[in-house]
Formats: sequence, structure tokens, C-alpha cells
Amino acid sequence: MPINASNTPNGASSDTGGGMSTNVYAGGIYELGEDEAFYIEATFTGDPVYTSIHLGNMWGESPDYANHQSSLNLHQMYMGEDRVQRWVVAHRDPGVHNWIDTTGLPKGYLSHRWAYSELPEQKDWPTITGRVIPFDEIQNAFPADQPRVTPEERREEIRIRQRHVQKRFRVF
Repeated sequence: MPINASNTPNGASSDTGGGMSTNVYAGGIYELGEDEAFYIEATFTGDPVYTSIHLGNMWGESPDYANHQSSLNLHQMYMGEDRVQRWVVAHRDPGVHNWIDTTGLPKGYLSHRWAYSELPEQKDWPTITGRVIPFDEIQNAFPADQPRVTPEERREEIRIRQRHVQKRFRVF
């Protein structure tokens, strides 16, 4: 897997770990210093029924997603009118909406998924790029329409995540 980059998006296969035949996947490994961030942009065509970015440790295990924003789906993330998905992976909250929290992991795995009802032609599959930037440049990397998030708003987002995890693992 590429470090501080993503592989070329690929359809479901044994190379991507399987999955639905109408999914397109990309992945990579981040390795960041305390004052670095990994800025990612992805574009897609068509209308996927689901898109997401997930963080994992080097064994592919999900970190604490109830108390940290270590994943986002299309409903949770902000995407501007240009339809470019933008995220930043960082060790601390930079105050932008699409932050992915490393949960303290200096190195980890990133997985991207676009699920379609019908697999588009390969020429229409998503594209993805990323680059390491200094933490202090995160705000400038995003376009002006990217929502900023206050500490209070972030706490509310985490409270909602916690409630959803509690519902998911409730005892019937």
C-alpha cells in the first residue's frame, strides 16, 4: 500500500478484499508527525448510494469510532457544489468539518468506498489524490465554502456518534 497516498480506485476483487460487485475501493497508509496532516481529495461521477472513508490500524482494526471521528460517510461529511470530497487526517482537531481523527495512531490504514447500484464504466470510476501538509496550513487547503467546526459543535458530533453506537450494540 502506498504511504501518504492512495492506490488507484479498483472494483471489488480478491485484491480489494472482496465486497459488493458494484463497489469501488481505494486505500492507502498514512504516516504523520505531530504537526503534519494528510489532505485528501476525491472526485466521482454518477450517484453512488454510499460513500465513506474509514481509518484503521495496521492490522485493519477500527479504532474507537464512538468517541473519535475516525470515519465519515456521505451523510456525515460536507461536500461542496463542486462535488469534490475533501478530508484531512490529523492527530488533533483542525476545526474543519471533514476531519478524520487518527485517535493517536501515528501510522494507520485509510479505506475509501463508493457503492453504486450499478457499477459505472471504469472510465467513470472515482479519482483520489492526497498530500502531506503542515497542520497549520489545513484551513488554507480547503476551499472557502468548507464549514468550520467549533469545539462545541465537535462535541455534539461525537455525542451523536456515541448515541448511534449505543443503538447499534444495544441488547435486544
